[in-house]
Amino acid sequence: MSDVAKCPLCQKYIDITFNPETCPQCGGNLTSQNLKPEARGQYYGVGGWLLLLCIGMTILGPFLSLMAIAREVTESNKISAYIPEIETAVKIEAAFTIILISLSIYAGISLWAIRPKAVLKAKLYLILLPILSILSIFLTESVLPQSVKDAFIRESIYPLIRTVLYAVFWFLYLSNSQRVAETYADQ
Repeated sequence: MSDVAKCPLCQKYIDITFNPETCPQCGGNLTSQNLKPEARGQYYGVGGWLLLLCIGMTILGPFLSLMAIAREVTESNKISAYIPEIETAVKIEAAFTIILISLSIYAGISLWAIRPKAVLKAKLYLILLPILSILSIFLTESVLPQSVKDAFIRESIYPLIRTVLYAVFWFLYLSNSQRVAETYADQ
């Protein structure tokens, strides 16, 4: 675990584990400063539910999403001779999934590394997740023939509900967690 102190110049918390010469927040010279690590609360750091969120956003979620893309491509190849529009639909879904994977990894790494505005980045991702998921469903549905639209919408409802519940749960966690409040206190 790293040592943290407030920069005497900008009053932001910084990692002083390796005795930095300049403040990463304001760029001020710290060589003449006598920085002492501050005592942390019992919930400081990435652990517990916060660690689970970080693992989910950086490893598990992206892995499962890539597996879903691979499964959709495999299934679409089987029926594309009968429904040629399915290839376009899968490309749209894959593009949105790649965007969401990228945002998830970026926000997850920001949380895990306790970077500036990490909670804001994670919350923004959690707001965009259901919005982009809904947009993906509507764009995908728009290119499908009428004969498969109803089935596609029916199959999309439960994953969308899970996505919305996931986003709401973790957004509320980030907003109300004591660990998040202590770990990202200067944010």
